[in-house]
Amino acid sequence: MRRLALALVCSSFALPAFAAPAARPAPSWQVYQQGTHLALAFDRHSLRNEAGLLHFTHEERFAEKQYAPEFKVSFFYRRTHVVADCAKYRFAFISTDLFGQRGEPVYQSLYTLQDFKWVFNAAPEGSIGSAMLDAVCPLAPR
Repeated sequence: MRRLALALVCSSFALPAFAAPAARPAPSWQVYQQGTHLALAFDRHSLRNEAGLLHFTHEERFAEKQYAPEFKVSFFYRRTHVVADCAKYRFAFISTDLFGQRGEPVYQSLYTLQDFKWVFNAAPEGSIGSAMLDAVCPLAPR
């Protein structure tokens, strides 16, 4: 009996350490540019502010199969984790995942790039980068 009581007390302390993390909400894709060959969207639920930079998931949806020679795979959807510096109007892609026509993963990054390896791109007026920043920066959480 004493052993059972000790086991119950010990297990009650161990459970919180192994509790499942809170579930992330399902993506809420907002399309901000739509064409016949390509649609651009971002996940509203992925928007988060970290150290003054906006992090979010961006998706490119292609009507025709694309080929990524660096990964040697064909895909229809490309999702990238983006870090945006809205104050300086620039962005960096820090991971890439590629998906097939039915949404099945064909390539997934194991890790995001470390911050000292981020390469920020300017977003000149009229560019796809500019359209992306115009869509997400006003929604940045404070």
